[in-house]
Amino acid sequence: MKTLDFDFQQAIDLFAKQAQEFLECSQKLSDAELLDPSLCRGWSRLDVVVHVRMGLEEMASSANIGTLSPPDHDAASYWIGLKQGDDDDPVERTLWLRRTAASYTRPKKAVEHLKSVINRSVSVVRSMQPGVVCFQSQKLSSGNFLATWVVELAVHQLDLTPHNHPVGIEWSKKTIETLAGVPLPIQLNDGDSILAAIGRKPWPRNVNKPDAYPINF
Repeated sequence: MKTLDFDFQQAIDLFAKQAQEFLECSQKLSDAELLDPSLCRGWSRLDVVVHVRMGLEEMASSANIGTLSPPDHDAASYWIGLKQGDDDDPVERTLWLRRTAASYTRPKKAVEHLKSVINRSVSVVRSMQPGVVCFQSQKLSSGNFLATWVVELAVHQLDLTPHNHPVGIEWSKKTIETLAGVPLPIQLNDGDSILAAIGRKPWPRNVNKPDAYPINF
């Protein structure tokens, strides 16, 4: 698999834009819409919002934990290392996430909580210095660390509202193509091709599917 690297300063700006866009997407959803299913199997849209909020809290806490050691993962291999280190039962994780989401008195309260966490995360990211970040037992360059969060937010934005075009969609596409080692089909728009490539939507019957897809993402 080829390595994939992203520029630190570009990653700062794109992370801030993508985080704000994810927040705005969440804010447009009503209480009832937040309770509807997302494209993540077994997750409501509310579950996605809570998952992202918790992830950003962890990210903000780790953003300035640097190391003098060299990176051992890039912006693509991070996702492989993440899967290999994940021994949790996905059913248990989903049920735990549902219980956490259910603790809010109204779904929109979770979005309010998300807003405060995003504001803090963006502030932390803007104060970062270039280097190597330790995160989830992996070491990534600061640019690649932020790139993984651009992708995380963009993909989950598609999970909430699949018919939009997240600002981080190009970096998401590059990441998925690097992981698969095969380009995404040009017949599909970027959003549809990404969702099909990661198994969120069925592969279109009229489009040839490379064996590498869907990937476990």
